[in-house]
Amino acid sequence: MYIHYIYIYYNRPTTCIEYLSNEIFYEIFDYLDGYDIFYVFSNLNIRFHYLVNYSSLSIKIYRSTSFNHISDAHYQQFVIANRHRVISFYIHDKSQMLVSSSLLSMNCALLFNRLESIVLDKIDCSIIIPLLWNLTNLPRLFSLKIDVSHTVINFTELYSLILDLPVLKYTKVSASGLVSSLDLPYNTDKFSPIEQLIMHSPFEAHELLTIISYTPHLSHLTCNYLQAIGPIRMTLPLNTSNLKYVFLNDCHLKFDQFEILIKNLFSQIQVLHLVISLQSPYIDPDRWERLILQYMPHLRILNLKYSEIDLYLLRAYHYRLSRFISSFWTHRKWFLELQFCTNIWSPTKTIYFIRPLKYFDKYYLYE
Repeated sequence: MYIHYIYIYYNRPTTCIEYLSNEIFYEIFDYLDGYDIFYVFSNLNIRFHYLVNYSSLSIKIYRSTSFNHISDAHYQQFVIANRHRVISFYIHDKSQMLVSSSLLSMNCALLFNRLESIVLDKIDCSIIIPLLWNLTNLPRLFSLKIDVSHTVINFTELYSLILDLPVLKYTKVSASGLVSSLDLPYNTDKFSPIEQLIMHSPFEAHELLTIISYTPHLSHLTCNYLQAIGPIRMTLPLNTSNLKYVFLNDCHLKFDQFEILIKNLFSQIQVLHLVISLQSPYIDPDRWERLILQYMPHLRILNLKYSEIDLYLLRAYHYRLSRFISSFWTHRKWFLELQFCTNIWSPTKTIYFIRPLKYFDKYYLYE
């Protein structure tokens, strides 16, 4: 949320605003850009002058087109003067990216020692790569979000630099351009502290396994468009003891391939969200039951979506579908739901949902 202006109306100077505590204003300031706070409140009165300039107020930099009235020199001067307060950068205006990146390209560990979060939205990869080189010494950079604009993206270098960040806990990478393959070796001695990883871009299964080899602390994993050409081979055992939440959207793995991931990675997961985009016999309750009992004993939430356009297969599945009312499924309150979608321009599609009886949106928080 971004607020450009705050209007405060009162009848007498000592009525209302003067009785509000500093903590309330800190809550209000949390929704504002740091420069706007100084621009609006710094000269309002003596109290706000000291509150804004001499308190421990944290500053969030939201670099947007609203800054067009500010010169680049003035902007840099403001940020440098308050560098010890800056806790986040949100940069989404490409025309201003060079100015902001020049700030972050300085000695970040000395200038921004409280910086905890950086968001780079729709920024060219040629700018992001050199910027990441300068972030490795930040002592408190816990969160990093990157949305790479339409361009050729070197995934090997990009993820290599992300995995080198020493205290990073949360990262989200979205890419819609031409993505190069991820050519990193399996890791054996160099580990990343990442706990939540969201990847909105196409990935091969072996590339995902490589990244997991670097992230033994990983607890939440989201991957869009996962595919595999040929069999999936586990060259080394992977430590996934902390992996509890897995979200695979637009998954193009065959069930035999996905089964390998279950057997090697999912022993501790509690929530599995799976959207299948490949016609493959995923609707097999007996097979799922065996896999869950043997390889996913802690699974609490199963949310599976699978589409099929061949109505003849629905008849073939009839006996299988009846197995979804066995005690294994009803005891866990997981039920099968069928939807039939008709369109005059395309064949009738059957959508299979396996999900809890009471399904809450909170399980989508890490998408």
